[in-house]
Amino acid sequence: MGTPLTKNDLAVYVSLLTRQKIAFNYLLNSSCMGNRDWGRRWQKKLMRLLESLGSMGVRRLTVSTPYLLERVKAAFPEFYVKIGVYAQIDTPRRARGCEFLDRPDADPRLVEQGYKFMKVVNRIGGGTRVVRRFLAQELAGSTNGDTVTVLDIGAGDCDIPLAVTRWADKRGLKVQFTCLDQNPKAIELAERASARRVWWALAHQTGFGGASPTLQVVKTVQADVFTYQPAGGFDYAVGSMTFHHFTNDEIDRLITHLRGFVRKALLINDLHRCLPNYIACFLLAVPLDREIRHDGLLSIRRGFKPRELARMLAKHDPAPVVRRMWFCRVAGVVRFDRELHV
Repeated sequence: MGTPLTKNDLAVYVSLLTRQKIAFNYLLNSSCMGNRDWGRRWQKKLMRLLESLGSMGVRRLTVSTPYLLERVKAAFPEFYVKIGVYAQIDTPRRARGCEFLDRPDADPRLVEQGYKFMKVVNRIGGGTRVVRRFLAQELAGSTNGDTVTVLDIGAGDCDIPLAVTRWADKRGLKVQFTCLDQNPKAIELAERASARRVWWALAHQTGFGGASPTLQVVKTVQADVFTYQPAGGFDYAVGSMTFHHFTNDEIDRLITHLRGFVRKALLINDLHRCLPNYIACFLLAVPLDREIRHDGLLSIRRGFKPRELARMLAKHDPAPVVRRMWFCRVAGVVRFDRELHV
């Protein structure tokens, strides 16, 4: 937050521009602030700077992240704030950017490391629990014994479908996951993980002297979800840490598309955009490659606040259910099995 001008020089300069009816815009949009913008000391300096700029008559500011936008507008609502191109956003509330793992030419080693990191996040951060709890509630009291079909959108290496399938096996529930992903490396990792599960079940049955429970195997499909047209429908669709990759318009378009072949409900299991989540992700990713750290932190900045997600889903369900979940997760449910009044 330095400038070659003194405060007095800057005040004179702003005054001269104002006389010529030229608005002065202060740039605070560095591409990297080294995460200092999350610290209290830096934020106190920011507040002092904004107070000083306000006293000079400055009312326009450009920042680099939606987080800074929220901080500035909360303390100084009179400021007209823009977000710089570094953030690559599509709305003032959600950050947009390119994740390294989303690129077609992404390093396969990084992709595999990224999915391993997401598996850890899902396990300790409650991602798997959200899907398990959702299906447990949906299947409570079901006695017909029919197989429940679930489409997992952007399933990655299928860590959540495999974990939930194991849970269902132990309880005698028939749950059939179809894992959809556009990334061929993700499909390869998913098929490898599924094969390990089959091998372990067979080894348990034949080598350890015990009977293995009925084995349910996940299916994998490589396709673009926006153009995917299954031969048959699904009872449910699930998107875990997937929807934050889409713009608001894309989310609307995708939900409308899913309504054509998902019979009962869609579960959005995603990241809560909040400071504790950001700090936890930063600490967990310290030993990993910088690209993985970048993608993880960007994912949180692109995450959702419960209220904004509820407003988005209200277009597709008259009474969507959106809740904060453990740890720093947001779960939203859109029902397709009730009438939508347009």
